[in-house]
Amino acid sequence: MKRICQVTVVVAVLFAALQAAAVVYLKPIGENETRTTIDGSSWECAFATLADAVAAVRNDPDRVIYAAKGVYIITAKQTVENLSSFAIYGGFAGDRIETLEERDLTGNWTVFSGDINSDSYWTHYELVDDVVKETKRTDLPAINEAG
Repeated sequence: MKRICQVTVVVAVLFAALQAAAVVYLKPIGENETRTTIDGSSWECAFATLADAVAAVRNDPDRVIYAAKGVYIITAKQTVENLSSFAIYGGFAGDRIETLEERDLTGNWTVFSGDINSDSYWTHYELVDDVVKETKRTDLPAINEAG
């Protein structure tokens, strides 16, 4: 019986590690914040740009992106169009481990914004119910359009 319990614990730990490895973290770099490692492996080492997070999951259908609250500047329409080819979840605070059920989609907005058509008009996309949708919200956080 003791041997079965040990095997069960080892399998559970390995399963948890595999689940954790499947997540790529995305979080804007805040003012006065520096990151020595940026590999998407945790909130502390999160990618700061959507393009980097997409590159990390592009060829692995089992990986997902967890995006912390914030506005992410995008520069190419292809980036937004490709968001439907993998799972991306927003609404995370980005400062602690959270499950999908614990995130706050209304309090922790996750917005992708930019002049994607190179026509001097900014388009805003918001993660709503885990689907990227163009938004017409007027109450979005201020965006530094200079990038």
